[in-house]
Amino acid sequence: MRRPTTGDKVRIISLPFSLDHRTDFIGKIAEIILDDHRHMPYLISLNATKYWFFESNVELVEEAPASPKPKRRLKPGDKVRVRIPLLSQ
Repeated sequence: MRRPTTGDKVRIISLPFSLDHRTDFIGKIAEIILDDHRHMPYLISLNATKYWFFESNVELVEEAPASPKPKRRLKPGDKVRVRIPLLSQ
């Protein structure tokens, strides 16, 4: 698994000592807004406030691959073929 960096979504899995009273943050998913590669590298916004986290406090949230987009959108007047299954009697 790669190291999270700026722009990545992460899950808060533990708290730095300065936030040990904010147990409501555990399990929250947030975006890294700055990664300065220092001792406490991640600046993360939670509840409209910015907090610093250690690398060990977060885990990367891998996003599911996007579903394939249709090749083109239908427009009024386009002809389409609809398959309706036959009901057995």
